[in-house]
Amino acid sequence: MTWYCVRTATRREKTAEASLRELGVQVYVPRETRWERLSPRKEREPKQAPLLAGYIFADLTDNQIHLANEAEGVSCIVSSNRADGTRRPTPVKVAELYWLAYAESQGMFDWTYSEKPRKWTPKRGDEAKVTSGQYTGFIGQVLELRGRNRALLLVHLFGRPAKIERPISELQAA
Repeated sequence: MTWYCVRTATRREKTAEASLRELGVQVYVPRETRWERLSPRKEREPKQAPLLAGYIFADLTDNQIHLANEAEGVSCIVSSNRADGTRRPTPVKVAELYWLAYAESQGMFDWTYSEKPRKWTPKRGDEAKVTSGQYTGFIGQVLELRGRNRALLLVHLFGRPAKIERPISELQAA
């Protein structure tokens, strides 16, 4: 089993995939899922597209390499220069393809799914914990919000109250 990376003509991944399958070649096209809006007034819809635009992977024998180069939608097989000055197709490690397939099956390339925690917006009087920067770990009370992305906190430094101003992105609810 020798897999190669195949460069396709621009936006012709499906055509190249179909023509290689007609030759009896096993083909893998990693895909991502993303939102697409067909018109400004319509809802967004999920759409699958090639993860690596312009590239697909094919399991080719030595006899199939020349046929694959001539297949419709195929631009070339990714090659490298050898020590003797010739260009030869460069094999792809099977482990890398397994990793891509596994990541795809686990939804790592699905940009439509989000389970993001709701962004915390502090209010005056809330207790906040500093999560990064020089005051990491300090807990204080929000005295005021400064603009849309900064907050003034009252913390205790060495047993004494002190006011510090931090970006809201560095804070979380205590």
